Amino acid sequence: MIACIFSYQIAHFFGIDDVLSLFLWGVPPLLPAKAPKNSLLNGVPFVVSAQKLALGKRCFALISNSDRLILPVHRAAGNKSGIQIAAIDKQDKVHLTHVTVGKDFGQTLEIVSSISRGDQPIQPPEKETTAMYNFKGKVALVTGASSGIGRETALAFAENGAKVVAAARREAEGHALVKAIKEKGGEAIFVRADVARDGDIKALIEKTAAAFGRLDFAFNNAGVEQIPGPLGEQTEAEFDRVMNVNVKGVWLSMKHQIPLMLKTGGGSIVNTSSVAGLIGMGGLSIYVASKHAVIGLTKSTALEFGKQGIRVNAIAPAAIETDMYERFVGDNAQFRAQMSTLHPIGRIGTAREVAEAALWLSSSDSSFVTGHTLLVDGGFTAQ
Repeated sequence: MIACIFSYQIAHFFGIDDVLSLFLWGVPPLLPAKAPKNSLLNGVPFVVSAQKLALGKRCFALISNSDRLILPVHRAAGNKSGIQIAAIDKQDKVHLTHVTVGKDFGQTLEIVSSISRGDQPIQPPEKETTAMYNFKGKVALVTGASSGIGRETALAFAENGAKVVAAARREAEGHALVKAIKEKGGEAIFVRADVARDGDIKALIEKTAAAFGRLDFAFNNAGVEQIPGPLGEQTEAEFDRVMNVNVKGVWLSMKHQIPLMLKTGGGSIVNTSSVAGLIGMGGLSIYVASKHAVIGLTKSTALEFGKQGIRVNAIAPAAIETDMYERFVGDNAQFRAQMSTLHPIGRIGTAREVAEAALWLSSSDSSFVTGHTLLVDGGFTAQ
């Protein structure tokens, strides 16, 4: 979803015919379609000629197929000479570019350094195994388990000895996951469930109890993205669709999971939020609100059940390499490079890295952690 957050078609919205993508970071409430040159005030959009596609640091940039760049200035404290932005050229080289502040403010670009990433993007470190925990005799339930983060987390739980209950709406993918777990010597069942339906979640927990007799870990990962667009053009149906899965689904899941956990002395719940649950993003108000709500539910439930042996935490990923992300970026090498530079670590994350965060929060290694939101964002929100 985060890839969709970073970039969507907005030519009609802003009245700019040549806009390809909008990178959302610190977007002001109102943005004029055309901005005057030589603006000197912080936060006021300015226009600058440039042959490079530019991404604003702690601001946003309109990426255009012309040579114009429109972005609001956020001058660093004590820096009176200008600001710096990261830029990517057509050869996918990353530059540090200085925008000079002066009489012709916003019209002078000076490349002060250039770093080539080469033909291959930065890769995550290779890991020998994720079997770090002794989950034998434990039962883990994962919603949204048919693909992406959910699938990787279900596999990781199984690799660490847990019996897995995989829940999702897509049956073929769910059964394929269970087969993959069993082929590696694990134990798992698939239950088709729509997390937005109380009856489905109730039946899911009943089948978990019937199959394994207990529930120790729950990873509430099922979620959907919002169709991006202006607040005033969003529909009630779209609001209900997003909120029903992203918020109601987490609430219903915990509501039915906790009683089964309490029967065996407690457990650990991890809910999937997003970096969108910690910041604002224009054009995605419903999705952002839903992910903020997940964090609110997480904190409140952690406080309510902390003394009963149940810990509740959340994870907040940024852009993660999943099937959804691959469909979104396609074979566009330049766009892939742009997505990578949005993360200070120099790349997007992997589903396995998020899974490992979820397992740590589930394990006894995090026994004094509850009500917490763990960022898995490559430094995205540190900017």
